[in-house]
Amino acid sequence: MQLQKWSTVNKRYFASRSGPSEKEWQAMIRDGIVNGRILGTLTYIDIDQIAAFTELPSQSTEEAVPDLLA
Repeated sequence: MQLQKWSTVNKRYFASRSGPSEKEWQAMIRDGIVNGRILGTLTYIDIDQIAAFTELPSQSTEEAVPDLLA
């Protein structure tokens, strides 16, 4: 898992001001939709997962988002 700050992920993968907010990223991490870590006030996203999928599921399912590190 290669982690990057949520704002860096937004700049890299989304048009200006169109990416998820930090709170939206945190909700997706908590719901298991996106792999990442919330460390206090910092939010990090697994860019390997983002780069590997062209479409992320709307909810967590083990089949939709495999944990490649397991």
